[in-house]
Amino acid sequence: MKCPRCQTPLTRAVARCGQCGLDFPEPLPQKMAVYLDLKAQVDYLQTLSQHYQNSLLKVQQRLTQWQNLLAGDLRRTLLAAGPATAPAEEPRPPVTPSPAGAPPRPAAPEEPVVAPSGPAAAQTVSADISRASTAAAPSFTAAPARRDHAGLEIKLGQKVILIVGVVVMVFAVAYFLKYSFDQGWVGPAGRVAAVFFWGAVLLAAGEGFRRKAFPVFGLCLVGGGIAVLYFASFAGFQIYELFGQEPAFGIMVLITLLAASLAVIHDNLWLAVLGLVGGFMTPILLSTGTDNYMVLFSYLTLLNLALLGIAFWRRWTLLNVLGFFFTYVLYTAWVFSHYTSVKFWPAIIFLNVFYLIYTLIPLAYHWFSPGRASAAGFWITIPNSFIAFGFSYAMVADRFEQDWACLISLAYAFIFLLLATFHYRRVQSADNSFVLLLSKASLFLIITIPILFSEHWVTIFWLIQGLMLLWLGTYVRRPALMVAAALLVLIGVTKFAFYDYTFVFDINVFEMMFRKGYTHLLDSRLVTSVTVLAALFGFAALARRHRESATGLLEVLRILAVIGFGMMFFIILNIETVAFFEDYLPRASLAALSVLWTLFSVGLIVKGFLANNVVYRILSMGLFVVTLFKVFLLDMAEVSTPYRIISFFVLGIVLVGVSYLYHRYRDKIIRSVAQLGQKETPE
Repeated sequence: MKCPRCQTPLTRAVARCGQCGLDFPEPLPQKMAVYLDLKAQVDYLQTLSQHYQNSLLKVQQRLTQWQNLLAGDLRRTLLAAGPATAPAEEPRPPVTPSPAGAPPRPAAPEEPVVAPSGPAAAQTVSADISRASTAAAPSFTAAPARRDHAGLEIKLGQKVILIVGVVVMVFAVAYFLKYSFDQGWVGPAGRVAAVFFWGAVLLAAGEGFRRKAFPVFGLCLVGGGIAVLYFASFAGFQIYELFGQEPAFGIMVLITLLAASLAVIHDNLWLAVLGLVGGFMTPILLSTGTDNYMVLFSYLTLLNLALLGIAFWRRWTLLNVLGFFFTYVLYTAWVFSHYTSVKFWPAIIFLNVFYLIYTLIPLAYHWFSPGRASAAGFWITIPNSFIAFGFSYAMVADRFEQDWACLISLAYAFIFLLLATFHYRRVQSADNSFVLLLSKASLFLIITIPILFSEHWVTIFWLIQGLMLLWLGTYVRRPALMVAAALLVLIGVTKFAFYDYTFVFDINVFEMMFRKGYTHLLDSRLVTSVTVLAALFGFAALARRHRESATGLLEVLRILAVIGFGMMFFIILNIETVAFFEDYLPRASLAALSVLWTLFSVGLIVKGFLANNVVYRILSMGLFVVTLFKVFLLDMAEVSTPYRIISFFVLGIVLVGVSYLYHRYRDKIIRSVAQLGQKETPE
C-alpha cells in the first residue's frame, strides 16, 4: 500500500501522507487500519503455516518409517500363520414369521450388543491396538536404556570420529608439506601435485559415498577434500612459487565456489564449516614468516565474499561467527606483528572491506528470502563495527591528525542509515533489525561530534540528535528509539550542567562567578543554554503530541522532560543573575536573587491557576517559603538598605497578589479538588 502521489509506503493508518502532505479523507484512514490489521494477521498465519508444514513433513517421514516396519511385521505374521483355512460359518439368527404381506425378519437377540462410544470406545480401541502390537511385533520390547546406549555409540562412531579423522587427515597433509620442504624429499611440483591429487581423491570418494546412501560420511570427506585443495593452492603460490598470483587466485576462486556451491546444494552446514576452517587455517599452518600482506588480505577477502554469497541462500549463523572470528584474529595478529604507517592504505581499505562484508551478511538472507521475520545473528554487527572503527581510528590518528578520523565515523553512520532506509523499504516494517540499524547510525553520529567538534558544540549536537531520535521513534512507533532519545538528551543536559559550566565556561561553583568575567564566552554560553531549554521543551511537546505511539512510556518521558525543563531554567537563571550582579553590582546580588525567586514563584503559581494544576501551586508556595526565610535571615543582615527595601517591597506585592489569586479562583480550586476525589473514590 503506497501513497498515490509520491509512492511512499504507508505502514500505518494516517489522515495525511508524511512525505508529500496528500490528505486522505474519511473513511480512508479507517479502511487503511482494517487493511493493515488483516495484513498483520496474514503474515502471522503464513509464519504459522510454514512452521506447521515443517512439522507435518517430519511426521510424514516418521509415518513412512512405521509403515515400512509394520509391513515387514505383517509379512512375518502371515508366514508364521501358515496356509489360509476357510472360516467357520456363523449361525444365522432364526427368522420370525411376519404378518401377511410383510417380508420375514430375523428374531431379536436375547441380549442386544451395544457398540461402545465416547471415552469407553477410545479405551477399548487403545487396548486392542496395544494387544495387537504386542502380539505382532515382539521385537519392539527391547530395553530403552540399551537403545539409548546404542544410539549414542552409533552417533559417536558415525559423526564425531569421522569429523575428527578428517581434521587429523587435513593436518597430516599440512605437515607433510612442511616436512617434505624441510627434508627435500620431493621437488616442489611433486609435493603440490600429490596434495592436489589427494584432495581430488577425497572429493571423488565423498561424492561416491554420498550417492550410496551415506550422505554424512560422504559430505565430510568432501569437506576434507576442499580443505586439502586450499592447502595445495596456497602452497603452490606462496611457498614454492610454482605459478603466479593470477592463476593462484583463479584456482582458489574455483575451490571457494565449489565449497560454497556444494554446501548450498546439499544444505549441509558442516561441509561449509570444514571448508571454511581449512581455508582460514591455510595461511596459519603454511606461514613462512614473511609479510606478504597483499596476498593475505586478498585471500581473506575472497573467503569472506564466499561467506556473503552463502548468506543469500542459507542462514548459517555459526558459519558467519567462525568467519568473523578467524578474519579479525588474522588481521589483529598482522597489525601487531607487521603494520607500519607505510602500509596505511592497504591496511585500512581491506579492514573496511571486511567491515562491509560482516555488516551485510546478517541482512542478506533476511532481505532475499521472503517470509522471514527477523535477521538472525544480527548481533555480530556490534563487535564488527567497534573493532573496525577502533583499528581505523588508531591508524588515521597515527598517520594524520585526529580530526580526520571523523570521516570514518561519518561513513559508518551513512552506511547504517542507507541500510536502514533500504531495509525499511524492503520489509515494509520497523522491526528490530531496522531499529538496530538506526541505533548504529545514531551511535556513530554521536561519536563523530566529539571528534569533529569540541567543548559546548558537542552538547548542542547531542541535544539536537536526541530530538531527532525521539521524532523518529514516534514516527515508526518503536519504544527503544524513544528511550535512546531520552538517554541522549539526558547525557547532553548532564554534560552542560556539570562539565560545560565548569571546564568550558570556567565558573567558580562556590562563588557563582565566571573566573574570566561575566562576558567571557557569553554568546556561546547563551546559545548553549537556550539549546538546552529548547531541547527539553521540544522533547516534552513531541512526547505530548504523540502519546498514542507508546502506551504510558511517552507520558512518563514528557513528565521527566517538564521537570528537567523547570529545573534547568531555574538553575540557568540563578547562575546568570548572580554572576552578573557579582561582576557589576555585588552589594545587590542577594536582593536580586530574592527578586528572581519571587518572580519564578509568580510564574509557577500563574501556570498552576491557568492549567488548574495543584503541583505547580504547591511548588510555588514552597519557593515562596524559602524566599521568605532568605529575605528575613540573609537579606536583612547582608543587604544594604536600598536593595533591602526593593527586596521586601517586591516580595510583599507578590504575596498580596498571590492571595488575590486564591480569592479569585477559590471556587475553581474547590471544584477541581472535588472532581479529583470523586475519581479516586472506589464505586
